[in-house]
Amino acid sequence: MYVGLWLLSGCTSTGAQTGMLDELLERATVADVSGIYIVEIHADRIVNHSAGVLSLEKPAPINGSSRIRIASLGKLYGSALVASYVLDGQLDLDESVAPWLQGTGLFAGRQAQQITWRMLLDQTSGIENYTDLAAWREKKFVTAPESAWSRSQIYRLLQDYPLRFAPGSRWSYSNSNALLLADALENKTGIPYGQQLAQRVYPLANITGTGIDDGRYDNDWVHGYFGTAPRRATLRWRHGFHDAGLTSSLSELARFLQFLYFDPDSVAAYLREQWMTCQLEKATPDGGAYCLGMNRQSLAADTVYFYIEGNWPGYHSSSFFFPASGRALLIFTATTSRQADGWHDRLEDYFLKQEAIKAGGKPGSYGQSP
Repeated sequence: MYVGLWLLSGCTSTGAQTGMLDELLERATVADVSGIYIVEIHADRIVNHSAGVLSLEKPAPINGSSRIRIASLGKLYGSALVASYVLDGQLDLDESVAPWLQGTGLFAGRQAQQITWRMLLDQTSGIENYTDLAAWREKKFVTAPESAWSRSQIYRLLQDYPLRFAPGSRWSYSNSNALLLADALENKTGIPYGQQLAQRVYPLANITGTGIDDGRYDNDWVHGYFGTAPRRATLRWRHGFHDAGLTSSLSELARFLQFLYFDPDSVAAYLREQWMTCQLEKATPDGGAYCLGMNRQSLAADTVYFYIEGNWPGYHSSSFFFPASGRALLIFTATTSRQADGWHDRLEDYFLKQEAIKAGGKPGSYGQSP
């Protein structure tokens, strides 16, 4: 009860927000969510809403300087890096990536030789998702959650699994794609992936505090929790490599998303064009399609939106881009139990219903095929 009362008193907001959102934030933070940070992103401004604390052990308010693992939102940084090479004429999205990944042991077959840079970014390579494999999950969630996996360990796991489907024939989410993308870029350029991001991506959005997770955690970090009895803090859990290896403050993450969604810079403009012209013939059953780091869906009629989400034990983050209304979102929740994801979904629904109405649809009509 004491923690719940403190969380309520710690609710803060900047800018206009409705009573319904206030109520939702308060209800979430006295339930299974320890911290919430929501950013409404526009071309010319950013509006923040926050509630809760950094951790149950350190009840300091969550804010823009709070640091998190950005999990799969990090895939957007990889997309921006590839786009920079495409625009410089150093990379063709539709060329095979196999020459740069021969050391993985995954590209010996004829089908694997057909995998391209675009397929890695579009999740259409057919490569098995290593984070779904029982051996990985057992070690990560049960026996050794604080251990880091080497690339060779992950590749050895994947060697036992054939392609899920012929490359380019359909869509299936796999974190292995992001790991292989980073590895291929390192082999092609001879430059470590994190250094490439620092040289070619971070300066575009004027960010300086984002980088590869180095295992050092100071007092600004948000804590998440896993399980219920007993609860386990997940701050020091190590994920592996570049698919979920980036860390950032919440404010810098919002600034990077603002750059991608609204900046006229050629890299950002190129990605937005690719998202808008995304091919839907390889769509998911609900009509969505994953293109260069973003999932495309529709609100109503022909009004599309784009989203990406990142999950980490104890963390849930998602970002939405609504081109028609000129608004985007970053929603982050730190949770105290595995049952808390429902609160993140409610926060997403709150904003999606607003956008669906703006687009001429009905509340709850989003998520349909264009």
